[in-house]
Amino acid sequence: MKEERIFLALGEADEELLLQCEAAIKTWPLQKKRRWALAGITACLLLAIGAGVTLQQLFSSKGEYPVKYLSTEGNVNSSEEITVVIPWEELTLPEQYTELELNGLQYSTAQTAYDGALGDLLGTAKIVGMDDKGTLQTTEGTVYRLQDMTPEAAVLVEFEKEPGIFYVYGNSLYYPDTLGEFLVGLNLKENLNFNDTIYWENYTRPDGKEATVEFSGADSEMLWELLFSETEAVIEKQYDYDPAFMEDRRVLDFSVNVPVLGSYNISIAITENGYLTTNILSTGKAFYIGKDRVQTVLDYVTENCQGYELVYESDTPQEYPSAGQGDDSTSGEDASMAVSSYGK
Repeated sequence: MKEERIFLALGEADEELLLQCEAAIKTWPLQKKRRWALAGITACLLLAIGAGVTLQQLFSSKGEYPVKYLSTEGNVNSSEEITVVIPWEELTLPEQYTELELNGLQYSTAQTAYDGALGDLLGTAKIVGMDDKGTLQTTEGTVYRLQDMTPEAAVLVEFEKEPGIFYVYGNSLYYPDTLGEFLVGLNLKENLNFNDTIYWENYTRPDGKEATVEFSGADSEMLWELLFSETEAVIEKQYDYDPAFMEDRRVLDFSVNVPVLGSYNISIAITENGYLTTNILSTGKAFYIGKDRVQTVLDYVTENCQGYELVYESDTPQEYPSAGQGDDSTSGEDASMAVSSYGK
């Protein structure tokens, strides 16, 4: 990123201090300029912090991403949504009987019919559900291991009333010790696939307003390696409950599917404090992969993917006069440099 853009990003920092910083940068020998660029940026950052400028303001270039306008037509206000109650008799068996207990573990239906190979027989169990009159109902089922997946995470159920058909039930309280154990336990290398959209929900525009940037075009194999290489990353079980983590914000959010669990468009995210989080199996899980790894993922996405700032048509267009357009728009290479000091 050009030095003048750094100074423009500083906003209300003291002008004299910034000029001194700029003069110092220009006097460095050319052969050392790239080597010491980060040090110069850090020095200016320290001045900026004193002037009340945030990290996100510093590393968000004007016009970094072009705007993509989204239509609000057809969006339904949640207060106007109508819940349709289907009579008990019209529900499928896994919709009727939603819970089972086996070997001290609780499982809930994923309502997913399974047609793959069966694993080992695990036993029989009572499967329970609540009918539309609030009465507890029970039925019998045979439970099998879901092939290539730990039974602590999910199992297969064959209802006595429906022999030969198998359904997946998952344990939402499955908390492996490490990221590697999680990947192997759910056989995610085979069972997970990435959608084409990645979101930067907390992107801060040069005017200080937050925006959402949508990226596309990432290579799935590269994302797998970047996100899941820290297999020794330890789970943080208190992440969703401890107030100490409440201020940790997402940097990028990846949309993924795990079809065998009936899970589509669910989240894998990386955060400012160095965590990888996900809601696979319907409960939040967080693994500490480190800020350096988060930076590496962010660099890959910003350097290799097409990004657009998302704006709904109901928003005032005048608020976005030149985002990603005109002389101030930033190339993909410049955009990656604009965020290259995240987490350093």
